[in-house]
Amino acid sequence: MLTVQGPDTPGLLRVLAWVLNGMTVRVQHALLETTPDDMTRDSLWVTDFRGQKLTDSSAESLRSRLEDFLIVCGTEVAVTNDEWQCGAIEVSNTVHPELTQVIVRGEPSAHKPGFLLELTTALTGVGASIVAGAIQGGPDAPLPESAVADPDYDFKQGRFFKFMLRGPTGSKMNADQVVSLIFILRLLEGKGAMPTVAPNMDAVLREAAYGVSGVSSRCG
Repeated sequence: MLTVQGPDTPGLLRVLAWVLNGMTVRVQHALLETTPDDMTRDSLWVTDFRGQKLTDSSAESLRSRLEDFLIVCGTEVAVTNDEWQCGAIEVSNTVHPELTQVIVRGEPSAHKPGFLLELTTALTGVGASIVAGAIQGGPDAPLPESAVADPDYDFKQGRFFKFMLRGPTGSKMNADQVVSLIFILRLLEGKGAMPTVAPNMDAVLREAAYGVSGVSSRCG
């Protein structure tokens, strides 16, 4: 049995399921609970993909890996009451009287296909609608209006994204919605609680043997 307890965080179950899948672990039964004070208390009965009980070493690797990945950007992302920043993601409610501005500088890989689809899916997933926006993929923008990148921006990081959004209620996004959005965008970047490449048991065992880790889960 696997027990997860702590503050309820947007996307927590998705991160949990992602790590379990990457480590070839299957959830056979589960009880998912959230307390009145917004604390998560999840109990999961798991096996490997063959339906067998995990060995002690596999269970310990899973415990360690979950501790590594269940780290998120929380209240520290707030710059002011109306502006938030976490790594390459910047959100502001001060730019427009009715809309929220979201800027994403770069992407996991400049050649990774599908990042725009993932990005817009994340925006839609938190109930936001895109009213206006621009994407700049190089220093020579075809139109002046699409030249939205910072003057010193390095396009080797990937494209520069800027969107103006309405939140689920048709107005600006509130603080809780912004934190949820930033959390999900960090997952897409591969710099939050979940990189874009799933961990697997072989990689975990190599790390245990040689003490090598290429994962960073902190904000910034």
